[in-house]
Amino acid sequence: MKRLVFLDVDGTLINENQEIPASARDAIAEAIAAGHTLIICTGRAKPEIYPFLWELGFQGFIGCNGAYGELEGKQVFADFMPASEVTELSDWLESHHAGWMWQGPNTLYPHSFFLDVFRTPEEEGGTPGDWTNFLKQIEPALDWHRPERAFKLTFVFPHGSPVGMQDAMDEFGDRFCILPGSLAPTGFRDMSELTAKGMSKAVGVKHFAEHMGIPLEDVIAFGDSANDREMLEVVGHGIAMGNFKDGIDEVASWITKPVNDGGLAHGFREMGLIG
Repeated sequence: MKRLVFLDVDGTLINENQEIPASARDAIAEAIAAGHTLIICTGRAKPEIYPFLWELGFQGFIGCNGAYGELEGKQVFADFMPASEVTELSDWLESHHAGWMWQGPNTLYPHSFFLDVFRTPEEEGGTPGDWTNFLKQIEPALDWHRPERAFKLTFVFPHGSPVGMQDAMDEFGDRFCILPGSLAPTGFRDMSELTAKGMSKAVGVKHFAEHMGIPLEDVIAFGDSANDREMLEVVGHGIAMGNFKDGIDEVASWITKPVNDGGLAHGFREMGLIG
């Protein structure tokens, strides 16, 4: 059977140093050659996807935790948050001295110290791993103004701030989806991701499955963190990477090896995608 397969990026396709293991690269090439359809499904926006990932031959892309999708280069769906919500959330975050970044289809809108999360070495409180290539990748897409509308918001508070993710949940949790971020900068508090209420990678997966006429029970997905939870739940075969976090093993059909230990290739073999 030719399968529809969705792959998260950070912690699934690539490691903390923004590298894809050779075993994963080979497995993807073999799976595509066998006729399977592989789709990137990530919290990242399109400008955050490295050229070397596009070059692997993915047939489609779901970004911003399910808010945007395209197949064979053509847009399938785009679910924007309106200007009124962008303004309200930005004002609240600014009043609490947060750093944040809005994601649009082709533009990223950072504010304040947000990019310091990636510029600061891990030993000084930054995000684990080497993010130099990420900063180079996104530089052409940066706009330091507020967007009129956007797909997703990522935010973080200064270390020691009395305000954190729980405060955002108390203020906005009944109207928006707020999740722990997939990254953990040690010198900053509570990196979080926010999208429209009900938005998740599962929404994007359902859009694609319906568009392609494939039953969800026949779909495979790989992920490792909180924003993958709904995706792994909704498909027939939800595979958690061995480096999983945020308790997503509770909803996974099966757990493969970690990303740096050939986890993706191992999962592909176990699922019959490759020999």
